[in-house]
Amino acid sequence: MTVAEFAADDLLLAPADGGSISVKSDDGSVCWVKAAGLRLSELAEDHGYLGFSTGNLIRAARDPQVCASDATQQSLLKTPEIAVEKKRGMIPSLETPMSAVLGKLMLHTHPVYANALSCMEDGKTALAEFGHLHWVDYQPPGFTLAAALDRHESVSAARERTLCFVLQNHGLVCSGPDAARVIRGTKEAVNAAVKFFGKIDTEFLQLAPLPAKAFMWADSLHGYLKQRFRDWKGNVLVSRHRALQAAAQGEIPWQETGALSPDDVFYGISKVIWADAARPAQEWAERYLTSKPGKMVIAIRGEAVALLAENDRILARMEEVLVAHLLIRSLIARRGRPRLLPLKEVSRLQEMVSAGAAVF
Repeated sequence: MTVAEFAADDLLLAPADGGSISVKSDDGSVCWVKAAGLRLSELAEDHGYLGFSTGNLIRAARDPQVCASDATQQSLLKTPEIAVEKKRGMIPSLETPMSAVLGKLMLHTHPVYANALSCMEDGKTALAEFGHLHWVDYQPPGFTLAAALDRHESVSAARERTLCFVLQNHGLVCSGPDAARVIRGTKEAVNAAVKFFGKIDTEFLQLAPLPAKAFMWADSLHGYLKQRFRDWKGNVLVSRHRALQAAAQGEIPWQETGALSPDDVFYGISKVIWADAARPAQEWAERYLTSKPGKMVIAIRGEAVALLAENDRILARMEEVLVAHLLIRSLIARRGRPRLLPLKEVSRLQEMVSAGAAVF
């Protein structure tokens, strides 16, 4: 549990359910991987892991027909040939396949500092000065990403030494023979990115009082939605995170909205709709909502950010992912420009969600 404890409950390392962890059996035949929908802090030795056939995962990743079909990728993870040990109530994550092609132990995280590099135009060029880190061009989560890692020259040369990869517009993955080396590799990668960008202003990591105008506007919106959509069971959250307030108040660049990573698409934070606290919430809702709302991000200009979702669990995860997204943008602004996910990749990820894919 050392690796999971290292990354657990750290917004700058693994916001929300982001990332994964895996360990292989002594003979390497079985790969135990974090199930989807769990935070790293929710893992225990006897809870949160599913067992997969390492060999069959690798064979699937090397099959071009598998990589060409997102639907096939998701269904394969549930077949008895690959899923050798299932657990009631747990579903496999689409991040599972890359665990098979790497070393005995793997930690995949979505660190704010490393992702600022992965989501920056010319990030690959900047990475060259880091020395020990490898770059992988963007691939969607699943067997396609596993195949890209499997083909990487550093993996084929030495799977069992410590390897760290920056996954473009996605995250960081480190693997190695033991926990100490995987943790050290992750720390070194993050520290290199801190040195490159500089540290985040600690003010943006704090909580702040709720602006009264934003709170009243959001409360009015909540009441109106409950009245207009009688079966809507969702909630509205006005964030106290200073980073979100800073973005709404123009202190963090947020003019160009869009997805930087799969997280942004899966948690519904890539699209932002602006509102004015001086105008009635009902007027805003009648303009932008034609049906019962799902996940939404509302920037109340000059005030704060409000989030809409089906339940408080999703709201909490949306908030963390959005904070990470904005901190990433603030870091990128110091050294370059953000590289947004292409629209075709966003559409592909949205189709995965619609098809029931479980990513993290």
